[in-house]
Amino acid sequence: MIWTKRTILLVIAMLPSVACSAAAPLGDEAAKQEVISDLGKRAASPLAGEAADQKPIIDAVKTAIDRHDYNALNKMETEFRKTRSRTGSGIWRLSVFHWRVLTELGPKKGDCQDRSADFFKGWIAATPDQPAPYITRAAVLEDYAWCLRGDGFASSVSALVFGRFAAKVDEASKILADHRRIAAIDPHYYAVMERIYIDQGAAKADFKRLLEEGTAQEPDYHYLYFDAYRYYQPQWYGSDAEVDELARYAAARTARTEGLGMYARFYWFATDCKCSIRNSIDWPTMKAAMRDVMDRYPSDWNAANFARISCDMRDYKEAGNWLNRVKKDYSDAWNDEVEMRRCESMAQVQKSTIHSAERCPYAAIEAWPNADFEKYCRHPT
Repeated sequence: MIWTKRTILLVIAMLPSVACSAAAPLGDEAAKQEVISDLGKRAASPLAGEAADQKPIIDAVKTAIDRHDYNALNKMETEFRKTRSRTGSGIWRLSVFHWRVLTELGPKKGDCQDRSADFFKGWIAATPDQPAPYITRAAVLEDYAWCLRGDGFASSVSALVFGRFAAKVDEASKILADHRRIAAIDPHYYAVMERIYIDQGAAKADFKRLLEEGTAQEPDYHYLYFDAYRYYQPQWYGSDAEVDELARYAAARTARTEGLGMYARFYWFATDCKCSIRNSIDWPTMKAAMRDVMDRYPSDWNAANFARISCDMRDYKEAGNWLNRVKKDYSDAWNDEVEMRRCESMAQVQKSTIHSAERCPYAAIEAWPNADFEKYCRHPT
């Protein structure tokens, strides 16, 4: 593919735990895009459902990598791909697996030296007929490319650095192209290839062809749409209108299993990237889509994040409805406690019907009757 100067447009949030293209699944989804830098802490919190679901995968990946247990890694990829299994909030376990391998083997902050090459040589040599080593190696190389480039404006990137960036991306592209027959059975192959197409400045027709090929194989895989988001952002190769077109395309492709829910997940991902959605989102559609997600995956994590998004959109009545559906503490949905308290205040959460000892910190905000405060907070049984 021909490289163009637009490849180094503007700024890209491309960190393994907080990026619009390689976001961690928790925030989804997240990740913030991630989202979790300290899973242990989150798993100990009351709102631990999603973190607790993901933690066994995260621990298993780390153990397998530490032991160079390539078969264990392949077994996880195969199981999650074939079963298409989800966490309690609806996140693909396959995406958690791929994110965690990238986190373990990709660049660490301030260190752009590729230290995982030998690991991948061993993995590929041991199991050359498995998709996981090729896909994850390409993802790691693409991430190293951005580590070398940095996240500054294009004008701050020298020709030498851009050359190194391009070389890493091309190396990642070649791995996927050379092993397409083996690797393309995993939908994450297409998600990583989307990142590469964006980096290389692919024409819209070529990018759309890739997206349609991936979604034809596995329409329900969230990251096919999440990783495409960056391409259609106004600061890259698209527009606000095209962002919403992509969100609606995602919802249409997944309607059989998600209803409108993918529209909500798409914009949830965008908000976790700290990206502005006001000029593209259709809020009435978003509200209906959030309900479709909750109908299929009724979790505190989903409800709390929908409250946060509703406050971001200044629909405080909607936020209050979502806050009242959370059964336990919901603070982990926010990165900023001040913003959470502001959301609570603006939403005027006053009619929660679920009073318990866990919700005592919110008794004043929710205007509990004195009898309930005495029962659950002062004299719990």
